[in-house]
Amino acid sequence: MAIARPTVDQLIGMRIRERRAVRGLTRRELGGMVGITSTSKYEQGMISISFSLLYEIARALRTPLEYFFEGFEQDESQSLPRSQRLLFEVMRDVGDIRDESCLEAFTLFTRALAGRARPRAQGTRPWRAAAVPGLR
Repeated sequence: MAIARPTVDQLIGMRIRERRAVRGLTRRELGGMVGITSTSKYEQGMISISFSLLYEIARALRTPLEYFFEGFEQDESQSLPRSQRLLFEVMRDVGDIRDESCLEAFTLFTRALAGRARPRAQGTRPWRAAAVPGLR
């Protein structure tokens, strides 16, 4: 059984979703910036996006228009590697965190996991779970 190749609308939608996640915006926030309710159906490739709307989305995301078309000549029918899909999910979730102390704790945690822990400033305490609301 052959795997269905994504349509151009789906590929552009994936690019919009990726860039929106990197910028930490919700679908509704991005939609509000470009004069629509939500970007959901565009991101899923269910609705074809007009060039003028894509231009506005690119401006709102501070992204070159070319980004949405890069690699179309290549075979993009294969799905993203699992690690990259997880990274996009994490970026989306982190974008929803509004508490600055939780963001700082998350940053310290991920740096420690990656082996790039930032040295503590002199006179500061190490991170404690009790210092972050909701963690004990």
